[in-house]
Amino acid sequence: QALDAAGDRAGAIQHATEYAQRVRADLELEPDPSLIALAEQLRVAPVRRPPTPASEPGASSVAVLPFLSLGATPENEYFAEGIAEDLNVQLARVQSLSVISRTSATRYKTGDRSVRDIARELGVGAVVTGSVRRAGARVRVAAQLLDAGTGAPRWAETYDRSLDDVFAVQSDVALNIARALEATITAADRTRREKAPTQDARAYELVLLGRHHWTRRNDANMRKAIVCFEQAIARDPNYAQAWAGLADT
Repeated sequence: QALDAAGDRAGAIQHATEYAQRVRADLELEPDPSLIALAEQLRVAPVRRPPTPASEPGASSVAVLPFLSLGATPENEYFAEGIAEDLNVQLARVQSLSVISRTSATRYKTGDRSVRDIARELGVGAVVTGSVRRAGARVRVAAQLLDAGTGAPRWAETYDRSLDDVFAVQSDVALNIARALEATITAADRTRREKAPTQDARAYELVLLGRHHWTRRNDANMRKAIVCFEQAIARDPNYAQAWAGLADT
């Protein structure tokens, strides 16, 4: 029975048969009828497979949760949202990483769930959390990569930079997270990382604000989104994300 439970049906039948033969040959007795019945039952019953362990989340799977806005004014929340969204996009471009979509991670914005619970529900091996504080032309971004199993940081850093350096901050965060996850970073990944979508920080802000309005999906906010995207294009006519936002709206 132990052999059968372990998945060795053939071994179990062979063991029962050999035991019955030895009882007859050595002791000149008939084996216990229950043993004969067990051998016959094993021959006709379906094979029992040992349970397959649940698959573990991949070591290179990650979710970027919405960043907290620590600014004094509530309207700066759109800036923190945009930083997290763009970080998600940059990580998704690393071919060896599996990144959960932004829409799936957005529902954990309130922060009332543990990292371990969130990671289990999303099926990832790590979670990125962070905060953004903006004051005038300065921005402070704090980000950390948390292990899904323990909730402990695998990497953490705080950046206090000029708003003009925000793309460099995003690229550095993405690169360090990819390294912490032991992802393979190709030459193409590095090229994409080094290329900023625009050199105009104000145009970038306008695109983030336009996205913020766009997600509200009502007429008033759609009109505000159009204005933001058009103003961004006026500042940088080659800003592809601004044109894409306008087309989506």
